[in-house]
Amino acid sequence: MSVLSATSRTIRYLQGIACFPKERRLGFLEMGLGIEKRHEDFGAHWEAHLLESKAAQGRLVDALAESSDRKSLAILGAGRLLDVDLPLLNDNFDVVSLVDADPLCKRYWRQVHTTKIRKHLCEVSGVLTSWQRSLKKLSPLEFEATLEQIRSLCPATLDEMPRSSFGQ
Repeated sequence: MSVLSATSRTIRYLQGIACFPKERRLGFLEMGLGIEKRHEDFGAHWEAHLLESKAAQGRLVDALAESSDRKSLAILGAGRLLDVDLPLLNDNFDVVSLVDADPLCKRYWRQVHTTKIRKHLCEVSGVLTSWQRSLKKLSPLEFEATLEQIRSLCPATLDEMPRSSFGQ
């Protein structure tokens, strides 16, 4: 482990505590930075897992090759994108949504430069049930109402959030 990366991680954590107290209370800052550190320390041991994760994404794309269901894909817990084959997914879906609760992911997501990628900073594990209840109330034929309900449930994308020097 390099002193520079440990110092950088510590600074980002301290900034995260100040800027994102809720996310810190829920443990998202620690979880994300922990993954980052373990990848740095044990990256060679993780390589097989990362390759298999990306291979599984390739199999998904292959399985959907003849399907019209390749319009959009959401990656829940996208994190630092270590196990995401973003070029493959970007080439094969109209829209790819990155979703994670750790605001420190913004640093990695800002390196993605394509209009097909949507970035959502939100915690979904505790809200999926309420989303499902909200959407079940609507008729499947009410497409515009369904889209409006989804928009009301989702936070702004990172691209729409005010820019700050944090996490860059």
